Amino acid sequence: CVTENSATYEGKILSKVGLPVDHYGLNKFESRTECYSSILLRLVKIVTFLVQPAKQHFAVPVETVETFTQRDQVWEELEEKLQIRHERASVPYAVTLYGLGGTGKSQLALSYAEREADQYDPVLWIDATSEETVRSSFALCAAEIGLTEEQDKQQRAAFVDDKLIQSVLRWPRDRTEAHNEWLVIVDNADDITWGIKKIMPKGIRGRVIITSRDSQSQKLVDRGCERVRVDVISPQEARIVLLRHLSDDIDLLPKSVQEGCDEVAKKLGYLPLAIDLAGAYIGQ
Repeated sequence: CVTENSATYEGKILSKVGLPVDHYGLNKFESRTECYSSILLRLVKIVTFLVQPAKQHFAVPVETVETFTQRDQVWEELEEKLQIRHERASVPYAVTLYGLGGTGKSQLALSYAEREADQYDPVLWIDATSEETVRSSFALCAAEIGLTEEQDKQQRAAFVDDKLIQSVLRWPRDRTEAHNEWLVIVDNADDITWGIKKIMPKGIRGRVIITSRDSQSQKLVDRGCERVRVDVISPQEARIVLLRHLSDDIDLLPKSVQEGCDEVAKKLGYLPLAIDLAGAYIGQ
């Protein structure tokens, strides 16, 4: 049933897109002519187009492992420090997750990106292991957010001169209060001396998470970056990681198996990555 108010609103929409509008026909309750059907069909198409949600950009090429174990204390610290705003910083919210290799820094950052994906647009992932991985990451990010500027493949330009990289960095930098917040994860920034700081994202609508073995990695963000130390896991968490590789119902496993898992975890120094790899091997 088309009421007078709704018909007036429909007429305004149709007028804006240049369609002929029979206001009298729209306002009549009993008039269901071919003209009415045509206008209604066009109206449905227009409204459907207008209410379609915008594409959410999520350029994260990896996923958390199935045996990822939530570490509540570290998770809570990450969430808490991502709420601390640094007004004068190059990006207002930034946290570096630092610690030994194999302690699960990347998995923690990845888990956050997956769980909080609806809060950010875009979510971008930069692998800072080397210059090559950085360039590959920026190419993936550019494709995700629709930037098609060609790279000069014959001669690799420096980061500050690379058109593709600078285009990607310009995208979050230009976001204003009218746009969604964005999240960039800079993973494996273990060596901060070779120029990785030159491609750190900036902008008032952003959040950055860095994972690094370097305890000074907070220097990658100018004028403000929080730190969270990611250490080895507890014996109880290590046991759970190993047992998940052996059974879906870990409570049914014999006590001797659980004690054996404790022994393996201890010998591996409670490093999450080493324990997860050992669990995969034992499970096979």
